[in-house]
This record gives sequence, C-alpha cells and structure tokens, in this order.
Amino acid sequence: MPESTERAKSKGGRTYADPSNLYIVGLDGDEGPDHPLYDERARMDVSDEAVQNVLAYGILEDVGVRLFTVGKGSRTEVVYGRQRVKWARAANKMLDESGSDQPRIKVPYSVVKMDPKMLVGVIEAENNVRTQDDALTRSEKAKRMVSRGHTEREVAVAFGVTTEAVRQWLKLTELSADMQKAVKDGVLTPSAAIAFSDLSHEDQDARLAQARELGVTISTSEARRQRSERTSGKSNGEARGAPIGRNMLKKLADHDKFTELPPESQAVVRWILGERTSYKRVAGLAKILRDLGAIQ
Repeated sequence: MPESTERAKSKGGRTYADPSNLYIVGLDGDEGPDHPLYDERARMDVSDEAVQNVLAYGILEDVGVRLFTVGKGSRTEVVYGRQRVKWARAANKMLDESGSDQPRIKVPYSVVKMDPKMLVGVIEAENNVRTQDDALTRSEKAKRMVSRGHTEREVAVAFGVTTEAVRQWLKLTELSADMQKAVKDGVLTPSAAIAFSDLSHEDQDARLAQARELGVTISTSEARRQRSERTSGKSNGEARGAPIGRNMLKKLADHDKFTELPPESQAVVRWILGERTSYKRVAGLAKILRDLGAIQ
C-alpha cells in the first residue's frame, strides 16, 4: 500500500484510507469497458441524502481494493464500493467548503486478492446480491425510530433518503391490515396504497373488496386520481370517476353477478359495448338518443 493511502488502524483493527487516495476506474481515469474494473455506475450522480448519511454515520462497510502497479509506482484501485468512496469524497468536500472542524471522512477497506478474470464477478456480486428491505419493513423500522424520539429528519439521514420519503413510509404503517397485506403480497404498490391513507380503515378495505369483486387491480395512477378527486371537492364532495374504458365495461358485463343488476342497467352497458338495439329496453333512452342524434 502506498504511503499516500494514509493507512490507519482504528481500535477495532480496521484499516482506513482517505477517499481521495482511492482510485476509481472510469471516473478518475479515462478507462473504458475493456478494463476489468470498469463499471458504468462509477459516474452516477451522488445524492445529497447519501452524503448527509455519511456525514452523520461515516462509511460503515468496507470497500474492496486491489494494489495495482503503474510504471515504477502503484495505486490503490477500488474493486467494489465505488459509491461509498464517492459519498465520502462529496462529504469531505462539503466539510471543506463549510470550514467545519468535523473530522474528515475516512473509508474502511480490505484488500481483494484474486485473479483479474474474477474481478468482474466480484463487482456484480457486491452490487446485486445485496437484498433491500421491502417497503413495509422500512416503514416499520422508521416508525420504531420515531417512537424512540428520532425526528423525521434524523430517520431520513439514517436511511439516506429524503424527509418526504420517511413521511410516506410512516403513512404505510397507518393503513388497515388488509391494505398492508395487499402491499406485501404485491397486489398494490406502496404508492397506490398510500393514496388511500386519507380514508378510514373500513373504507380502505371496501375499496380493496370492490376491486377483488370486479377482478381488477388498482394502479398507482388510478389510486392517485381517486385521491385527487376526493380532495378536490368535486361533485359536492363526492369522488367523481374518470370515463370508464371499454375493457373495464367488458369485464363488468362478463362478471358472474352482472346479470343480477337491474335489466335497464345491463341494457345500457350492453348498448355502450355495441349491442345497438339494447337501448330499446331502457324506458325513455330512445328519445334522449334521438335528441342527441345518436339514432334515427
């Protein structure tokens, strides 16, 4: 390890380096896809939320590095953990620019020793094998932190997300048990479920039951549209639906319980779907359609 890497041992025996002394292939140099350590994600933008997390907690996981000979010298190249190194660099830049006396962020590392042909596999394994908590698990963790006295901002910094994201997570924990199960089972996206958070648990369950009865799913856009209609006060405070598409009407007409509807209601739906004489079974509809010029 070159001296410029500034090796230092913590009390726990970990080895740390200044992030500016760790070389990221494809970012600190002009290497391309042919290089075994090249990863297009090296040039990804750094989020402010990630930097705030690092400022608060430091870099908690080791990055993997290798020692690479360059001419008569050597450099320490990052094998995996590029984003962590970039976050640390950005955090230190922020500290420098603000004139803060907070200690600069160091990056814990471990040396990866293996055949160069294996390095690409190591990169992908480190990037893709990680499993992330699902939305409900994150929400419950955030809720526990808040219950222990953490502010939403502190929770956001801990998770490396925005404060608004934490607020949305907390809304998930307030949904009915049936609605939360729908999210867990993948029936509803978290965003779609959150759009119903303004309703009582009873009304949330009713919306799910209605969708199941019709055999349809509630998309995020549809859930948000319904939320918008509720909050806009249209139709004297009642939600006003968007035009129903033909696919939905066909599903309605094919539903087992469709025939239990009043005959006139069935006739209107069938007329819209193309049964041109169905209107005759609805009292007064023929006159209205003639006035509109829809029929002769």
